[in-house]
Amino acid sequence: MATMALGSYFSTLELFKYREPPEKITNLLNSLVNSVSPLGYYVTAVLFYVDFSSQTLEIHNCGFSPVLAFKPLDNNKLGFKALAPAMSPLGIADTIDLTERQILPIVKDLRICAYSDGLTDMTSASGSRFGEDRAGTFIKAMHTRSQDEIGQCLAGEIRRWTGEASLADDLTLMDLRFL
Repeated sequence: MATMALGSYFSTLELFKYREPPEKITNLLNSLVNSVSPLGYYVTAVLFYVDFSSQTLEIHNCGFSPVLAFKPLDNNKLGFKALAPAMSPLGIADTIDLTERQILPIVKDLRICAYSDGLTDMTSASGSRFGEDRAGTFIKAMHTRSQDEIGQCLAGEIRRWTGEASLADDLTLMDLRFL
C-alpha cells in the first residue's frame, strides 16, 4: 500500500507541477506515509532537492543509509564526507524535524551517492555481512568509473561477495554527478 501511495504522490507532484519548498514536500510525504501505514510501520527515504538558481543541493535523509558526498579539492585530491541520516523515517511522527537537513553547494564534479541497506546487509556464503565500511570503500573505488560502468561494477561486487548466497533484500544505488 505504501509503495503505491508513494508512486502516486510523486506522479501527482509532477502532473500538477507542484513547486513548493522542499520542507513542505517532505512533510506532505511524511503525512501521507503516516496516514496509509499501519501503526509501527515507517519508510526510510532520502530526498534530494536540486536548486539550480541558488546552486544548492538540499538533502533530507529520513532514516536512510548515509549519503556519501565527494567533492574535488586542490591538487587533484578528492574530499569525502559521509552524511549520516539526520531525520526520523517517514511516518513515525506527525511532522519531520527539518532543522537537520543538509545543504551542499553545487560545485563542478560534486558527486553524491546513496545506497539502500540491501548493500550493507548482503551476506557472503559463509554468512559475513558486507557492512558500512566495505560499502564506503566500494563506492569510493568507483569514483573514477563512468556512470555507464557503475551497474556492471555493482553486479560484479554482488556476485563476488555473495557467491552462491542469495540477496535477502533489494539493493538500490544512486549516483548523482554534477559535471
